[in-house]
Amino acid sequence: MFWEGEPTMIYTITEHFDPIYDYEAIVGIFKKYYLRHPEQHLDIPRTDSGRALPDELYTDVKQYLSANSSIYFSADFQADDIIDRWNYDIEAMFHLNYVPAIYHSHSYYEVIYVLEGECTNYSGSRTIPLKKGDVLILAPGATHAISVFNDECRLVNLIIRSATFEKTFYGIFSKEDIFSHFFSKLLSAQNINRFLYFHTADDSTVLYAILSLLALHNSKDQSQHYKKVALVMLLFSQLLTFYMANMELFIDKDTKIDKNVPLILQYLQNNYQSADLVSTAAKFDYTPRHLTRLLTEGTGHRFLENLQIIRIRNACKYLEDTTLPVEMIAEECGYSSARTFREIFTKYIGKPPREYRKESRPSVSHW
Repeated sequence: MFWEGEPTMIYTITEHFDPIYDYEAIVGIFKKYYLRHPEQHLDIPRTDSGRALPDELYTDVKQYLSANSSIYFSADFQADDIIDRWNYDIEAMFHLNYVPAIYHSHSYYEVIYVLEGECTNYSGSRTIPLKKGDVLILAPGATHAISVFNDECRLVNLIIRSATFEKTFYGIFSKEDIFSHFFSKLLSAQNINRFLYFHTADDSTVLYAILSLLALHNSKDQSQHYKKVALVMLLFSQLLTFYMANMELFIDKDTKIDKNVPLILQYLQNNYQSADLVSTAAKFDYTPRHLTRLLTEGTGHRFLENLQIIRIRNACKYLEDTTLPVEMIAEECGYSSARTFREIFTKYIGKPPREYRKESRPSVSHW
């Protein structure tokens, strides 16, 4: 907990957060156009190969901004200009209600947080209703459309440059953590839509991180950048620590990754000394064959390979950070004999445990 009681900025930030333009005035322009043209069904997502905004709407917004601010504005309203033109690594802002729902993708990571109310995210054939406290993490290239056509919803867009996301998101994992490999494989996959979906309800730490990032909107000071990085790491740490069990994976329908794969990996990581295929399958109410198939489709490795990766990564940590004998490390990592441990370690690392310890150079990042 970082404060006592409700943060006072929650009431002021939605009204006065952006010094560049009047949020409510811009939303009003979009809303009036939407109500004038119900025949256009702007709340239903579509793919536009040309201008994202209708000519009349584009002209209205352009005129307002020309008279009231110097903000850059393009007809392609959902372009990547915020990251590229203003050279931000992390930026939080409110999504404008009543903006036409248009399928689009970005070159950066996007985090969507529902501060108040409800809205809908569309991805291909998937319709995802979002409510207060929900968080979506979208990978670069993921095609989606957001429909926010009511006055009650306050939706926050957090955009993160890919290199910064990798440092903050994957930086939470220790190097022996198999989740780092799993999420990296999932989120970096090409030509598929990938979402991580968390339900955080009224989580105060998540809310604090989001509101604090909004308060740093449009700040180019380097010291503020470090604050943003710390807040993003706080957000991701909270999500992965407390909401992993209920996290949902939204992936293109032809991509076979079961939503229980992260939970299975979490179980293996917490029980790698004693876990085996039969007992793990029984815990998740799968047959051993079905569990093996799910892990192979989700991680690219069969059950035993995933277990060995976890064990060897932990063995590397023991070798680097302790003076325990190799025989004791073998036992701690679930191996029946030091000989078996040496053989498997050498197979995965390319050198025996004692040589690895002597060189003290971790070499497991290639997994």
